[in-house]
Amino acid sequence: MLNEHRGIPLALVIGVTLYTAILTYLTWVQYENLGDPAFDMGVNLQMSATILQTGLPLETANWAITNGRLSTNFFGIHFSPVKYLIAGAYWVYPSAITLLLLQALFVALGSLPTYKLCARVTRDQRISLLLSALYLLFPPTIMANLYDVHEEAIIPFAL
Repeated sequence: MLNEHRGIPLALVIGVTLYTAILTYLTWVQYENLGDPAFDMGVNLQMSATILQTGLPLETANWAITNGRLSTNFFGIHFSPVKYLIAGAYWVYPSAITLLLLQALFVALGSLPTYKLCARVTRDQRISLLLSALYLLFPPTIMANLYDVHEEAIIPFAL
């Protein structure tokens, strides 16, 4: 039976923290050793910098054709206002590790709604914690971190 405590269990906080630390480290090592696929990472780094400099989500990797004109505005390809939030974090520490850390953190935070949903359905804290841990250990969840930086990583947490 689920206890009356409505907070987040310490075990889940530890799991999220460990996942974030380990995946940030692994992706940073991958990035530093040129193992990152680089395209989307480059787009995100350049876009974060240009948002801070110009206020516009500009990047040159795609050179998308929009409205018949050559454009470097990323929103012509993929409308994603969350890029401005990412740029805010990039302003604090302008480095690739900032983007890698943010992605690992938001993917890990997806275990919180998983826990809450499972707790509501099963009314069993242990099963809810187990399913949240399985979310963190699920290979596609891990691969969401290991293949470049994508703002879609925020979706599980946002649900």
